[in-house]
Amino acid sequence: MLSVGGEYLEWISTASRINGYGEQDEDLVEDAKKLIKSGERDAVMAHFALHKLRILPQDLWGMDPHHRAFIYGSIEQWVKDNPPPKENNVENLLP
Repeated sequence: MLSVGGEYLEWISTASRINGYGEQDEDLVEDAKKLIKSGERDAVMAHFALHKLRILPQDLWGMDPHHRAFIYGSIEQWVKDNPPPKENNVENLLP
């Protein structure tokens, strides 16, 4: 068991280097974040599917187009039915 924070970070760094995770991969991660933040539809849908539905992006994108369309439609309907709370709405501040 790694007991010291620095020891853990060193271990992660070493494991990343051994497994070939480097600057190119970091660039890909940043590109993915930019796609999600920009609202690119496939990226946003994959992000939602990953976190809410536990569907991996490669599984989503590898689906038959009809199945993927159903998932996309389902996500869009869920978002429509569950809007984020409005921060300035007094009702949202009540317990």
